[in-house]
Amino acid sequence: MSCKSRSSQPSEASFTTTQLSTDETAEDALLTQTKRYTFYWQIGPNGPELLRVSDFDGTNVTASVDPPDDMYERLRQNSGQDI
Repeated sequence: MSCKSRSSQPSEASFTTTQLSTDETAEDALLTQTKRYTFYWQIGPNGPELLRVSDFDGTNVTASVDPPDDMYERLRQNSGQDI
């Protein structure tokens, strides 16, 4: 017996964005969250730059997790940065 399931991935990732202030950067900073990961961004003159990624439990997973495909583009558009 085999079981087949269809999985559809939405074309746009679902995430929330929060502006935050941080001592790490003099530029504007944003925090974006998906269900599992939190992405920390610096918004500078060249657009968003990913600072780090943490898992839901706070573990640093920057080296192993990339942001969803459209997250960078949506951040760039919403922050008014034109690269």
